Amino acid sequence: MDKGFKYWLSWVGVLPISIIAGVLVTFPVHWVLYRTLSGGDSPFITPYPELPERILAPFFTALAIVWVASQIAPEHKFKTAVVLATLWIFGAGGGFVLGYVGNYSDNVQLNLIAGGLPIIMGVVGAAVGLYLVKKRLSEERTKTT
Repeated sequence: MDKGFKYWLSWVGVLPISIIAGVLVTFPVHWVLYRTLSGGDSPFITPYPELPERILAPFFTALAIVWVASQIAPEHKFKTAVVLATLWIFGAGGGFVLGYVGNYSDNVQLNLIAGGLPIIMGVVGAAVGLYLVKKRLSEERTKTT
């Protein structure tokens, strides 16, 4: 089978485009939480608490990265989603370990925020993204048969 330029360009774009999507999804998360918690004439909470955003942003970032990677991949969509979810989970595990031991380098010390809940939410987001990809692919398969 002849695989053209578009096919290979799709494979090259999987990682950078999915990372860009993961970064871009943090903006709506911030806007929704900011408007919900501290917007309007009588804000619900003042000053704006950063903890809800720090907990929810990794969830949606991981979910977006896994989902977008599977959308961009020209074939082996589920395997691509599994690879990206696995990379995210191993990165989260490394971040958890470094935060747990309080890694110190130059003027930067890593600590766990809220007992590591943002890292856990990122892992959950990757798993939910993987589940959604699998569900979408199985639905597409049943439609074609």
